[in-house]
Amino acid sequence: PPSWTFPSGTLLELYILWHIGDPANKIYPMKTFSAFDVSFCGKRSRTSLSEARCLVAALDKEVEKAGGSIGPKISEAQLVELFQVG
Repeated sequence: PPSWTFPSGTLLELYILWHIGDPANKIYPMKTFSAFDVSFCGKRSRTSLSEARCLVAALDKEVEKAGGSIGPKISEAQLVELFQVG
């Protein structure tokens, strides 16, 4: 939605928004976003999306190393648990 702004919270909050999104506000998981989807957020939005993608990829890699996996129907509680492992 036009009122959406790029998240500026904690790493855990970003991780949740990346994989689950914000269903209460009808925001899809950020992993589905393209540069065009965030272009209305300002000049740095494309770079911020790219940086978020790299950061989450590094976290996901650590989760996988620890034996975890993030499925398409993961709950927020399960994701928080995996985040703590990674």
